[in-house]
Amino acid sequence: MGKSQAEWGQMAKRDVDRLNRAKKIYRAGGLVTADDYFDAALILQHSNLSEDYLLAHILCTVSIAKENSADARWLSAATLDRYLQSVQQKQVFGTQYRGDDKNGYTNEPYDANLVTDAIRTALDVPTTAQQRKDLLTFHNGLPVSQSSY
Repeated sequence: MGKSQAEWGQMAKRDVDRLNRAKKIYRAGGLVTADDYFDAALILQHSNLSEDYLLAHILCTVSIAKENSADARWLSAATLDRYLQSVQQKQVFGTQYRGDDKNGYTNEPYDANLVTDAIRTALDVPTTAQQRKDLLTFHNGLPVSQSSY
């Protein structure tokens, strides 16, 4: 059963509150550990502002520098892709999928040649071949394994 309009409104308000709190903590110098930087990056990744995506990418890079984390490596790639899309540029890692069951899914626009699969693998991003398989899985209405994104 789907959420009511009121429930979606409450969720959106909580998201804005969480985003504002994360920015306040960041500006006050309250991010210390790799997890702090990662958590703030994850919250900013779900904003709708280009500058928040770019800041999320930077915070995630700090998280990686502080602690070698597979989640942070992937989020670093995803935040850059989301930022690029938000400024009408092609993503370079292929982490962002759009679409629906009726019209199909895509990770376009995507410059799949700028970044090599070796770099994708180093950042725990699926290779372009795996991404093509994932798109077929999406098209067939099946869930993609979490290791693929």
